[in-house]
Amino acid sequence: MSATETLLALAAAGIQVAIVVVGAPYLTGLMRQVRARIEGRAGAGVGQPVRDLRKLFHKEATRPEGTSVVFVAAPLIMLASAVFLAAVIPFVSTVAAVGGVSDLFAVVAILLLGTVALALAGLDTGTAFGGIGASREVTIVALVEPTILLAIFALSVRVGSSDLTDIVAGTLASPA
Repeated sequence: MSATETLLALAAAGIQVAIVVVGAPYLTGLMRQVRARIEGRAGAGVGQPVRDLRKLFHKEATRPEGTSVVFVAAPLIMLASAVFLAAVIPFVSTVAAVGGVSDLFAVVAILLLGTVALALAGLDTGTAFGGIGASREVTIVALVEPTILLAIFALSVRVGSSDLTDIVAGTLASPA
């Protein structure tokens, strides 16, 4: 990859991360608004999750007694995996900024990393509620991961590759 292509790939990755970080709260608000309208309620505004986040970031950080560094590192690992995947998954450009990581099996593994970190943080609290929450999270992962892997296999068979950039490029070349 030339220097220009690398620069364009990094710019596309930055744009993708910005779209995900800025757009995710608004998408959540839009989904809540649509659900409220379907149920015949007025519902909160589309920007309500942004206001909730602003309020949340101004609150004091709490840490249960007896927790280790796992409890502090888990949200950072989850955030890092989400931001990294937002940069790697091509939806602005078909050129990946980081080659080799856009393999769909690696994407599923990185998604799993954040979930496992969250479950470990729940177990680290040493409370019954943390253990129940961690158990629930791991149960959901055990049900969802095989389904995701099967869907990935179905996508990769058509193109002949499990690399996400190849799948996107192949789909753009022949949509049907």
